[in-house]
Amino acid sequence: MVDITENFQQDSFPQTVEPQKKVQYVLEVNAGWAEDHQIHIGSPVVFNSNNTKTFANVFFDVPFTPQAVFGNWADVRQSNACEEASALMAMRWVDGKDLPLKEAEEEIIAISDYELEAYGHFHDTSAKDTVERIFNDYFKYKGVSVRYGINIQDIKKE
Repeated sequence: MVDITENFQQDSFPQTVEPQKKVQYVLEVNAGWAEDHQIHIGSPVVFNSNNTKTFANVFFDVPFTPQAVFGNWADVRQSNACEEASALMAMRWVDGKDLPLKEAEEEIIAISDYELEAYGHFHDTSAKDTVERIFNDYFKYKGVSVRYGINIQDIKKE
């Protein structure tokens, strides 16, 4: 995405919009769509065509951390923290916050410690348990769900 003109009105004719850089395509969407989908200048947009429909794939800038942030694989809380690290990255994205590595390590350990105390273990939880234990209970976040039996059309629709 090289430029965004917000809330451009049809009745503004003959006013025109000039993008900041040379572009190949112009994408026209409803007012507020870019903000609702957290699209900003620099967001990658890829177009694929199957001769009848065009789909846009939008990639979001999600903060990243490995599960053993500083390579401490001897700490069983970190060596088994794939669900904890994934949930942490998702929550930082939801909250619009960055994820400094030291904070990531501390939070991954805190999530694992919470699971151990509350549930007796933190090893390899299912998707359902990850949602309930980490997202719902630890983060107090209810805006996530587990869905079964989905297909490619469900993903495209979402």
